[in-house]
Amino acid sequence: MKKKSKIYFGMIAAISIIAATQSVSGENLNVFDDGENVNISSEELTNEYEATSNSNLPDTFEDGETEDFSSQDEVPIISENEAMPGEISDDLYFFLLCSLLESADKVANTASVYGAFLKHLKSSAQKEFTICSADFSINQNEHEVYCEDSNVLIRRISGDVLYLDPPYNHREYGANYHLLNTIALYDDFIPKGKTGLREYKKSAWCKKNSAQSALDDLLKSAKFSQIFLSYNNEGIISPEEIRKTMSKYGKYECFTKKYRRFKADSKRERKADSVVEYLHFLEKI
Repeated sequence: MKKKSKIYFGMIAAISIIAATQSVSGENLNVFDDGENVNISSEELTNEYEATSNSNLPDTFEDGETEDFSSQDEVPIISENEAMPGEISDDLYFFLLCSLLESADKVANTASVYGAFLKHLKSSAQKEFTICSADFSINQNEHEVYCEDSNVLIRRISGDVLYLDPPYNHREYGANYHLLNTIALYDDFIPKGKTGLREYKKSAWCKKNSAQSALDDLLKSAKFSQIFLSYNNEGIISPEEIRKTMSKYGKYECFTKKYRRFKADSKRERKADSVVEYLHFLEKI
């Protein structure tokens, strides 16, 4: 019998890691479930979505005082309490939530992240807000999604391939994507500052004095034979530190590719026109 491969893709913000058996970006269903893994059947989800009338969906809106979105495109919120329990499944609820998040991001008045909003509405933020169906591929794969500290989770999971994409620098995911978290959680919290920041767990990967230790701890605990780490030349951990750390646990290789800097970065301290992306590879012994 052919061994079933498990491929885990992790986006590590000290509070999240995604486990999946398919591609890392376009086909993942984003699920927020308080740390519990959710098994999703794509075919069942599609059938239920097509059978559900749009007229049955709640029409609830939250007013905001910031300009994260234009005033004409207030973001509709579908809460667990208002999503008509018993009429749609959890799978469909999270599919609709995913569709809402992806659609809201397309009209956000930000420079890609939500750490700050723009003073004036950019052209994309002035477009009419429309909730579009999240795109995913129907297949027979099973998916497990986690929302917890990756350095804790790594001790309970195992597989063949581990892909790591942690924060590179001091900018916390909790702050830079807080508004999407708020839409997803739809809970009570006290917003802080002009952008309405919420309390969030800070990541060891975003601190100079703990990022390398977090990497070493995760590699040591990982029960995977092949490990990939995506990082760049402006990260907190230097390429040499990564090489030394990964080489402790097996055969190490590194692949590089140069990219033009994202134009929203133009006013940052580093003025180089491009960045070098590293794909570090470890064949763990």
